[in-house]
Amino acid sequence: MVVIIGAGPSGLMAANALKFMGVENYIVLEASDRIGGRLKKTDDFHEEVPLDIGAEWIHQPNEQVVRDMLVYHEDTTLKGEGDEKEFMKDLEKSEFIHYSPEFFFRKSKARFLSWIYGETKWKRSTWWHWCDKYVYRHVQEKVKF
Repeated sequence: MVVIIGAGPSGLMAANALKFMGVENYIVLEASDRIGGRLKKTDDFHEEVPLDIGAEWIHQPNEQVVRDMLVYHEDTTLKGEGDEKEFMKDLEKSEFIHYSPEFFFRKSKARFLSWIYGETKWKRSTWWHWCDKYVYRHVQEKVKF
């Protein structure tokens, strides 16, 4: 049996990957009473502006890697109806914010650190929303709070 500790984005994506590969002998253990880990959903911030509290950035400067990570489940087919078409529509409309800081060491630009440290944030929605809507529902029967 595979035991996944935590129902944050990494735990949920790991569980989803196992399910995608046909592994059914796994469980996700979560200490709190909700999914998300360090991600926390806010409902009262503003109705048109989604906001997560906690982790929001994926440490990957390449937007395509982030997109590939988001589609790692059976909803990636274009043949389906309902949720699958909604999933593709949501992903196609997605905008990402790229952030690449400049680091300096002894007044010189540290090119290696600037190159290695790039981040991507999903602009249109939140990571908590994505995990809840498109990942958690596939593995919810395996999550134990």
